[in-house]
Amino acid sequence: MNKEEMEHRCFELAEDHWSYIEDLLFAHGIPVKESDIARYHYKEAFRHGYKHCWEDMYIPGQIKLIDNPYELSSNPYTKSNQAS
Repeated sequence: MNKEEMEHRCFELAEDHWSYIEDLLFAHGIPVKESDIARYHYKEAFRHGYKHCWEDMYIPGQIKLIDNPYELSSNPYTKSNQAS
């Protein structure tokens, strides 16, 4: 996944996750004004954390991506196993 794809995926996931949180806030009677403030901060925090995950996945010698993106390997990082 390249940087543009990662950014797009990050925004998609933030929106999806916010929808879940928004439903919870509504169910608990949180006023719309407070929900609007939470929306901004939640999405920004999600994107920030998502980018840190990507940074951690590219630490040389730590982990590498394999064919299944939901599995991680402890094999050493090399140019041949680097994700594109």
